Amino acid sequence: MVYVLDTRGRVLTFTQRSAPSAGMQIPAGTIEPGESPAVAARRELQEETGVAAADGLIHFADSLEDMRGFRDEIHSRTWFITTAEGFPSAPWTHVESRSDADDIVGEFTWTDTRAAASSLVAGQAAQLSLACRLADRWLSR
Repeated sequence: MVYVLDTRGRVLTFTQRSAPSAGMQIPAGTIEPGESPAVAARRELQEETGVAAADGLIHFADSLEDMRGFRDEIHSRTWFITTAEGFPSAPWTHVESRSDADDIVGEFTWTDTRAAASSLVAGQAAQLSLACRLADRWLSR
């Protein structure tokens, strides 16, 4: 899970063009065999957004998320933050090409963190408040 935060109190969010009912999300994904969480987060961020994290990623939390309201799973989550450096400032569309399934077309935008806290799906806002406090200290250096 990656919170991309800017200096204006916004977080990078997206919706899927073919599945708007999936709701507002942040870049996230799965860890492939042999990957560390940091390598997986960097790969997923680039695959989903088309942008490599310029300042790198900072790991700040781990959690478990009970997904049984949606499917019979418990997700182990590793949380990262990064800055908005290198990301487009205006909304953009990116196509994540996948060989094993249909491509995913993401509609990316910058969302005020207060709005995102109540709009992100599937527990993706769980660490947003902490991420914002940490980023305020980090970005103010």
